[in-house]
Amino acid sequence: MLLLHPYTPGVREHEQQKCRAALDLLHSVNRVDILCPYGESLAWPTAITGYWGTQDLIICEHDIGITQEAYDGLCDCEYSHCAVAYKIHQPYVQTNHAPVYCAMVDYKFIQEGCEHADSVGFGLVKLRANVMGIPIPERLSWSNLDSKCSYAIRIQFGPWHIHWPEVPHYHEGHKPKWLFEGEHR
Repeated sequence: MLLLHPYTPGVREHEQQKCRAALDLLHSVNRVDILCPYGESLAWPTAITGYWGTQDLIICEHDIGITQEAYDGLCDCEYSHCAVAYKIHQPYVQTNHAPVYCAMVDYKFIQEGCEHADSVGFGLVKLRANVMGIPIPERLSWSNLDSKCSYAIRIQFGPWHIHWPEVPHYHEGHKPKWLFEGEHR
C-alpha cells in the first residue's frame, strides 16, 4: 500500500505542518510526498496519474490529520474503495452550526456514523488498484478530481465505505458572517 501525500509549500503552512507531524507518527508506511506548486491547479491530478492504477493507494491531503487507527483501518479493510470521515471546510454548505462531512448520498451530505456513500472527498481515501481502471479525465483540477472520480468509481464498483471515527481537517478557510447568523445564500 502506497500513501500519497500532496503538499504545496508556503500555502497555509501551519495546516500542512500538523498533517506532516501526524504522517511522521505512522508506523510501517510507504509514503510519497508530492510537491504541488501553488497556482498550478493541474499539478496534483497530473502527479497522481503516474500512480493511478499501478498499486493500492491511500491518499492523504495536505491538511488532514491522519491517525494510526485510520491508516490501519484503511489498510485492513476488505472494501476496494473507502474513505475516512472528516468535516469539510466549504462554508457555503454549512448552516446552523451543523457539521458537514466529506461524503454524499443522494446529493446530500452524510450524517455522523453513515457507513456508505455515493461520492467522497479525497482527503483520506483508500483505492485498490482494480478500482482505478477508470481513467482520470485530462486537464482536471484538484478541486474536481475527487467528485468526478469518486462518482465514476461508485457507478462501476458500488458505494464507498466510510470509516469512523472522523479525523481532523486542519483547513481554516474563511467563514462568512452569514454562516453564523443561520442564513443560507
